[in-house]
Amino acid sequence: MGIPLKIFTFITFSVLLFSCANRKKTPSSDIFEVSYTYWQSGSGPFPGLCGGDFSMIFTGTVKSIDAPDPSIHNLYISKKGQITIENILFLRKTKKSNYLNQNIFQSDCFSSFKGKVNDKVLVFLYEYEGKYSIAGDKSIIIIPSYEDNLVSVINKYIKTLDPIDIKDEILTLAKYGLGDDFKRILQCRQSRQN
Repeated sequence: MGIPLKIFTFITFSVLLFSCANRKKTPSSDIFEVSYTYWQSGSGPFPGLCGGDFSMIFTGTVKSIDAPDPSIHNLYISKKGQITIENILFLRKTKKSNYLNQNIFQSDCFSSFKGKVNDKVLVFLYEYEGKYSIAGDKSIIIIPSYEDNLVSVINKYIKTLDPIDIKDEILTLAKYGLGDDFKRILQCRQSRQN
């Protein structure tokens, strides 16, 4: 093999090696970016008059919260934050986007979030226009641990989406400010039975 062929082989090998190395997961590919539907009035585990369909529910730890940036949108204050996804409790594919096992949830929905970095949270996502979305201040709930009773109650609820199955858990739900929302969907469910 001549010198020019050795150089060509070395350069080709180097280019291939470099391009393969760049195919490894980049930090941005590990981020699950979710739109904030700030105009939705219902949020959390019991939105709307009779409840809503979830696209994803997970537990995680708040990784970062940026300073508010009112210059980005004139309709709401954008405050970006990230949550490390620990455990997925429920997942449904949406029409236009899929969750691809990313480890970091990111959205600009943190303007009314009262927590801080390292807080453990329970997060509720919905589908809007075929994509994952997050709505309102009750969609990210601070929990003391991943074994908290609220996580157990939500796990029980998502198996059937029937509020009657968790009606005895009203005190747990009320502790997190979800009592009135739960009563509303429970009344709706009971009125449909009659």
